[in-house]
Amino acid sequence: MSKELKKYTVTILGESFSLVTDELEEHVLQAAQKADSLLKEIKGQAPAADARKVAILGVLQLASEYLNLQAKTASQGRIHEELIELIEQEIPSEAVQ
Repeated sequence: MSKELKKYTVTILGESFSLVTDELEEHVLQAAQKADSLLKEIKGQAPAADARKVAILGVLQLASEYLNLQAKTASQGRIHEELIELIEQEIPSEAVQ
């Protein structure tokens, strides 16, 4: 069963954008708020930058955050696997059955 597409309007840096997505409204609004806050912060640090440069810097920052989260998730997955191996080594196989 596919989700229903819904249309939302969000405001980022004072400009309205219409989106069509199957995401929940709360998710869309949180994403828009995160984007707006990030771009305002970048614009505040580089007031002479045009909107295109601000957007590119924002995308780069979000991509970096995403890659960091991916690496952290992969690292945690490896740690979980190692812990499971250690536990399995300590528990006799007959005890598990």
